[in-house]
Amino acid sequence: RGHSCSIVPGRLVGIPDVAQVLIVFGGVDSDGAVLGDTHMLPLPAPGRGAPLRWEQLRPSGAVPAGRALHCACGLRSGLYIVGGCDAGGVLLHDTWALGSTGAAGGARWTTPQLECNDVSPA
Repeated sequence: RGHSCSIVPGRLVGIPDVAQVLIVFGGVDSDGAVLGDTHMLPLPAPGRGAPLRWEQLRPSGAVPAGRALHCACGLRSGLYIVGGCDAGGVLLHDTWALGSTGAAGGARWTTPQLECNDVSPA
């Protein structure tokens, strides 16, 4: 519950031979604990008939705090997660990006530098 799910190119998580990967980050488990783990489901090309199997992705470096009710978006350059709530229900105001380290099977979370402009209505 409360997790995010997005599809990204396999190369972004270090799996260049898989066209697309479904990524799930965070959420809440059956006991109500807020999660901060990342799981992936490699999606084979149509007609390949390979069995689908979830795997835990263990990105290097710092990882986002566990959260639920956040947004996720897969883009060509990576998977981005924004905001959400922590275990205490406090709103999170951060942005994280998941991308390839360049090594086979390697992925890393980073905090991109964002430039925000005032978008208040006139």
